[in-house]
Amino acid sequence: MSTKIIYAFIFLLCLKIQVIGQNSQNTFSIIQDGIIPKLKNCDTSNSLVNEYYSYLGIKFSKYYIILDSLKIDINKDGFLDRFLVIAPITQIYSPDTLPCDQQTGKKLAVVLLAQQNKYTISYVNENLILNDYEFQSEPYCGIKSCNHGFILCFFIGSIIKCEYNFYFKIKNGNLYLYKRKYDCYVTDLSSNAKQTKKHPFSKETNLSSINTRNFIDIPDLLKNKN
Repeated sequence: MSTKIIYAFIFLLCLKIQVIGQNSQNTFSIIQDGIIPKLKNCDTSNSLVNEYYSYLGIKFSKYYIILDSLKIDINKDGFLDRFLVIAPITQIYSPDTLPCDQQTGKKLAVVLLAQQNKYTISYVNENLILNDYEFQSEPYCGIKSCNHGFILCFFIGSIIKCEYNFYFKIKNGNLYLYKRKYDCYVTDLSSNAKQTKKHPFSKETNLSSINTRNFIDIPDLLKNKN
């Protein structure tokens, strides 16, 4: 194999890594060693638009706030990678914080792979963390580590409320949803339900592409009520 072919292969591989999770509909863009939001009609003098901060050597727009950071060795190379949850500042404070933003930003799940003392962006998923659910503006509860992975928690529902736990596990250098649990109840405490369901390792359960909304199934606890 010639040197030119090898370099071409490496370039295409790097390009693929950079664009994972990106398309024209996404609310973010991945630039070299950084993540920026897609904003419209903004005053470029606003610091949230044109200024950045560095975290683990990765450049983040000041538009994003880091909510959670979890150390986890995803590819089993002896170096601790990072799983981050970042949120638009307009979600944490007020939309007026950046009035030029004409779209609602989303919380992003970001996976950073460690190579000795340097981190690189492996992928970003904007469909993992719920931003709202049934008139709720903040269903996200947080993340916590567990054996060979982590747990992602949401609290959702209005009349029927549910605590949803998504269990992610490392397999072959990737993270997959392998189990989910819910504990639901009616607000008047007249009925409740619990369920645990396991899932196979597949593209649909891979952390890089999963949409957790597709895995939420609220039980109908009102069907037997008069």
